[in-house]
Amino acid sequence: MKKVLLTILTFSLLISIFAIDGGNEVKAKGVESAHLQKSSINGLNKIVDKNGKKLITEEELLELFNSSDFNPNSTNQVSYFYTNIDNKTTILKLNLVVHNNKLTSVSLTDTEEKSSSITTAVTNQEKASPQFQILKKLPKPKPKPKPKKPKITKDVPYKKNGGTIKKDFINEHAYKRHKYDASRKSTSNRTQYGKDVDVAELRRLTMTQPDQAWSSRDKGGPWRTFYRKQFNKNISTKDTSTTHHRVIINTADSSKNTQFPLSFKN
Repeated sequence: MKKVLLTILTFSLLISIFAIDGGNEVKAKGVESAHLQKSSINGLNKIVDKNGKKLITEEELLELFNSSDFNPNSTNQVSYFYTNIDNKTTILKLNLVVHNNKLTSVSLTDTEEKSSSITTAVTNQEKASPQFQILKKLPKPKPKPKPKKPKITKDVPYKKNGGTIKKDFINEHAYKRHKYDASRKSTSNRTQYGKDVDVAELRRLTMTQPDQAWSSRDKGGPWRTFYRKQFNKNISTKDTSTTHHRVIINTADSSKNTQFPLSFKN
């Protein structure tokens, strides 16, 4: 009888040990899956320089994706412009795959280097698009004297009540959504410009002196360009204090252009 009881107790103990180990394994797998899901953009780790350093971060890709209007299931042409260590413009030509409204993979198809600025490289790309030529049937402008190279600056431009002047915004949509309005609180989903920032000059500096720029299109359609610039002081209100500015240009539909302070607050 004692032998039988001992055998039962031993067997029960073994089952308990396996159950605990099994539970820990399931829990560990769950943590691992969550971690993998967080960094689930396939191919991103292959877009690196000769030293193995990432040329594009996941945060940058997700910022572009979340600010774009890609089709829920599509492959999109994307160009990423940045100033390299030789002070030239590097263009990474990418394919972004979107599946069920999620960015699933990215691949590098080509790399170019230009001696022109980011802004010039973006403009030349847009002009090469057939849609851009159709939309831009304007008289040929008279040649102008070559302007002096502007001084690169990150200083915030100011103008009295600049955040409330409608004509200084890129369009009515941007004005209604991001103007300074003391009657409501600025939020990360609907940021406001500071009361006295120069909205028009912020846009000009962001487009002519961007830190980086993205251009994307679906199936050879019109380019949509996303300009990024960080300034040295707050450009929003104290509720959404931020130094980050964004301008988005849609070459097919100017009503879809916009500009806004980008706040990372939740």
